[in-house]
Parts: sequence; C-alpha cells; structure tokens
Amino acid sequence: MESEIDRDMKKVREDYIKELFKFKNKFSRRTTDTTQDEKDKAYKDLIFLIKKYIEKMVRLEKNKYMRERIYYQSVN
Repeated sequence: MESEIDRDMKKVREDYIKELFKFKNKFSRRTTDTTQDEKDKAYKDLIFLIKKYIEKMVRLEKNKYMRERIYYQSVN
C-alpha cells in the first residue's frame, strides 16, 4: 500500500530526474570550450540543483519515518 508521502517522494524523484536532464545540455555547453569562471558557475548551479532535491527528499523521508514511529508506538 502506497502512502501519500510515498507518492510525494516518487513525484520529487521524477521531478529531480527531469530537471537533471533539462540541465544536462546547458551544463555541457557551459563546461565545453568556455572560461574557467563559466565552468565554475555551471558546477555551482549543478550543486545547487542537487542540494535542492536532496533537501526535499530528506524532509519527506524524515516525515515518513516520524509518522511510522508514532504509529507503531501507539499500536504497542
């Protein structure tokens, strides 16, 4: 049985992959035959994208595990 949080986590993962693929072309253009400053900015943008989705996924997982913990404590 899939919970609402599981569906949200699945959606966030899908969005993450979609955004990575959108970013891929831009990233490859910005890192090939460009200045070092442009490359650094491209890598910073990539790091920002990854961190943004890590934070979202971690928050959802923490919420899920906290709800499970509360549920199983109340059952016992």
